[in-house]
Amino acid sequence: MASASVVGSEASTGQAKPPWKFVGGKSKLIPELLKYLPEVFGGDYYEPFFGGGALFWHLANKNRFKRAAIGDSNSEIVNALEVIRDNPGELIATLRKAAGQHSASFYDSVRSKLLMRTDSLGMAARFMYLNKTCFNGLYRVNKTGQFNVPMGKYKNPNICDEFNIRECSMALQETRGRRIVIRSQDFEKWNMKPGDVCYMDPPYWPVSKTASFTSYGSDGFGPEDQIRLARRFRELADMGVHVVLSNADVPAVRDLYHGFKMHSVQAARAVNSDGDKRGPVGELIIVSNQ
Repeated sequence: MASASVVGSEASTGQAKPPWKFVGGKSKLIPELLKYLPEVFGGDYYEPFFGGGALFWHLANKNRFKRAAIGDSNSEIVNALEVIRDNPGELIATLRKAAGQHSASFYDSVRSKLLMRTDSLGMAARFMYLNKTCFNGLYRVNKTGQFNVPMGKYKNPNICDEFNIRECSMALQETRGRRIVIRSQDFEKWNMKPGDVCYMDPPYWPVSKTASFTSYGSDGFGPEDQIRLARRFRELADMGVHVVLSNADVPAVRDLYHGFKMHSVQAARAVNSDGDKRGPVGELIIVSNQ
């Protein structure tokens, strides 16, 4: 049986970070993203494509906003956020138990939904356990919604990072006059007003004909969705919302956002079946004209 580590509990110190791995996560790009956010947030903060939420956790740690709305079209992510906020203790206990049972057979049983409860707590624990133990942290489902990624070869997967779960829970609480709403809805349904700040990190436009990873969900995020997103970006920009968006640096994306400020950056990516092909890839940070 493979061993698994459990991090001990400490007092909250404002060091929340993404509680799960996320393909395309923005932890290493935070310094670049911060360049294009306003010094002072005059309105609310929005993040409709939460994913791992690297930028959100950073801004929350720094108390950069008073009100925020975060979420994702992926119900697994939204449910896990709500459980972290409302029930961190039981989530930690469930993940501790999973860490003690971790093995190839246990992984297969959890993946097949033969183990773990099916309530919100059980589903959050299942999501986080599979994410921390599957190959490359690539949480992927097929068209029928079944998780289909094999177990990764980790010597000591950090299945239960108790310290960070508690940090994230504290960051999501209504404290010091701060209010955070968690939603599960399509990006077009998020209502914003002039002066608000919005960061969008959608599934990227594929960089090659063979690239197929588009989202954590079974519905995908195709060209028509990219067009809808660009249209919504323009609508929000015209309203006076400060919008920052990340996407692949490919001609199709540059065409969709023609007329807006674009900044090219290099981001490290580790998802490729061929290890020699992993490395920096071109990304765009697109900023509304204001």
